Amino acid sequence: MVDDNKENYFDGVKSIIIQPLNFKAKLCIGEDAYTSLRMKNKLVEAWDTVGVVGTGVAFAQSTLVASTFFGSAGMLSLIGLGTAVTPIGWVIGAGVVSGGAWIGISKYFREVFPSRVQV
Repeated sequence: MVDDNKENYFDGVKSIIIQPLNFKAKLCIGEDAYTSLRMKNKLVEAWDTVGVVGTGVAFAQSTLVASTFFGSAGMLSLIGLGTAVTPIGWVIGAGVVSGGAWIGISKYFREVFPSRVQV
């Protein structure tokens, strides 16, 4: 017999799903099932890539790299006026290489990670 009083149907129920993480795991619902989490992950990935590119550029612009590879051997360099500078092409190249390496490493871990951990 069906109870016509629908207002009291769920009165005795405290929780429908007691362990939501186990429930999602059994349904194989990961982070990518939610658009907001997918977007967050893409934003974090882009932010990390920008940070790595910035680090590569900063390292290429450093005096260590400039004096090692592009040192000036003139008289002015002895008194600090003819200091070495890294060419802009090398700086841009360092940013591209470091960003590309980071994207490649991130892609590798994204492919390997799901087989080892269930999200």
